[in-house]
Amino acid sequence: MTVAQSPIASQTVAIAIRNLKKTFANRDASPRLVFENLSLDILRGNVVGFFGPSGCGKTTLLRILTGVLEFDGGQVLVFDRPVSEQVGG
Repeated sequence: MTVAQSPIASQTVAIAIRNLKKTFANRDASPRLVFENLSLDILRGNVVGFFGPSGCGKTTLLRILTGVLEFDGGQVLVFDRPVSEQVGG
């Protein structure tokens, strides 16, 4: 299995997020969209920070990246392996 390469300077992509979708249920059980079609590459060796207003999804994204929270659609890969395979292993 080969690790994905970024088109920018052929650097290794450590974390690849593709078309991520996450919803939560509102109190009336209707869906509340947090992310839709979120895509992001984080290159190996880079430091990335997430900032924004309260409730914009920063902690939700970090929980998804660490495998603590499941998502509704898309892909999250860590060195070409799904984040679900990284947890506990």
